[in-house]
Amino acid sequence: MERVCLPNFPTAADGLRKAAEQLELCDHLPAVDNGVRMLQKMDAIMDRLDQLGQKVEALDQKVDALDRRVDALDRKVDALDRKVDALDRKLDQKVDALDQKFNALDQKVTTLNRNALVRQRNSHVIRGDMNLVPPYSVLTGEVIEDFPRNIDELGRLPVREIEKLLRSLGETVAGSAAEKKRSLSWACGLLSREF
Repeated sequence: MERVCLPNFPTAADGLRKAAEQLELCDHLPAVDNGVRMLQKMDAIMDRLDQLGQKVEALDQKVDALDRRVDALDRKVDALDRKVDALDRKLDQKVDALDQKFNALDQKVTTLNRNALVRQRNSHVIRGDMNLVPPYSVLTGEVIEDFPRNIDELGRLPVREIEKLLRSLGETVAGSAAEKKRSLSWACGLLSREF
């Protein structure tokens, strides 16, 4: 007959004890305590996420408020920029106007100086057929075109032409025809003789 192996009960009991010890260690596994610790950890994480969400929301509100303030500041800067541009244009216009006035004054002073020399030279003209030095226009700074060549031609000018010459010389056109002729005579340097 064949020999039958019988179980070794003490070895089996010892194995069961070791298995029981190992099973007791399973208490430390998260899944074994019905996931309570895992749920506690998840709750703690959720609490922290809620706190973080509240902080993000508060930060978002602060950023929105800051954005509104930056927009208001941007509008103020734009308004200030428009004012500065307007002042700059106004200043440019005033500088341009001042420059034009200065140039006109410079031209007038230069013309008056030239005409002082013209009057000096014409003061020696004593006869009607002697040549006159033509004066300069204070309006253009140039020699007056078609100015009469001598006293005789000057004497034949109509009053309208005399007024035109007086304006070109920067003189007044008020008064009678005789007064206008006298003004033109003095403006040309003809002190010793009237036309």
